[in-house]
Amino acid sequence: MRIGVQHITLGAANRHDPWIATYSLEADLRYRDHRFACDHPVAVLDAADRRQTAMVVNVSRDGARLARAQGLMVGQHLRVFIMPNMPPNLAEVRWVREGLAGLRFAVPLSPREIAMARKSHGHRAGSVHQANRLGLRELR
Repeated sequence: MRIGVQHITLGAANRHDPWIATYSLEADLRYRDHRFACDHPVAVLDAADRRQTAMVVNVSRDGARLARAQGLMVGQHLRVFIMPNMPPNLAEVRWVREGLAGLRFAVPLSPREIAMARKSHGHRAGSVHQANRLGLRELR
């Protein structure tokens, strides 16, 4: 969901004074669900049924960040098995860089599925946060 775009120009362009410059800042404000840090291994199948194991490093209702996934391309459709005995979650690869990939789920995850991915019971923190109970969000 797109909230709005802002364009800000500061200063004035003046070719005679190098200390005065024009700056342009565009802010693309979009709503983002909270991402929960985790370290959960998942099975990933592509359209050709090639299987690989990846690691979910954060998860939200609408998507996840994968590490250790090889050969993924933007726009590729995947089946992600968060839990072995459950049906897969359909997802699209939104971005790929430096060994990481961002996924957007076709159907948002339920709170139960998020809790399973976080290796938690209810809504407590997963194993990544067991030693650190400060409630800090992941920054990457």
